[in-house]
Amino acid sequence: MSSICAIIGPNRLSSLTDTITAGLITGIDFDKLISIVIFMICIYITSAIFDFCASFTMATSANKLAKGLRTNISKKINKLPLRYFDKHSFGDILSRVTNDVDTIGMTISQNLGSFTSAVTLLVACVIMMFCTNWIMAITAICTSLIGFGFMFFVLRKITEVFQ
Repeated sequence: MSSICAIIGPNRLSSLTDTITAGLITGIDFDKLISIVIFMICIYITSAIFDFCASFTMATSANKLAKGLRTNISKKINKLPLRYFDKHSFGDILSRVTNDVDTIGMTISQNLGSFTSAVTLLVACVIMMFCTNWIMAITAICTSLIGFGFMFFVLRKITEVFQ
């Protein structure tokens, strides 16, 4: 929802610009201008609220996952025979486990939410591009695909040179 609201905002900004431009000739309609500005403020506040909720949800989920991992690892460590701890220091084992679980939790908390938001934003942008002007949308998508194809070709040649 945050990404969708972030896409709607610039679309309404074009309405604001059109209203101001038309008003330069005939006189600015301040009631329409104020309604557009209030709508945009509401959209951006809604976007910020949804973004906060998504971040909070991802952080909570990642912490619950990390807690579950720590619990399972603790059960596993408690089942290890004593001779294992004679060969390995407990602090070394504990620091490895703690660091790994923290890394997993932070990665999930930060990257999964960003990935979901980025995919939603990409899809919403493509839809909005087609709603605005389908010819320019197709041109932009084709140009991007050609650019990615050229980039992969160049990267393949560079890796062949360095192998």
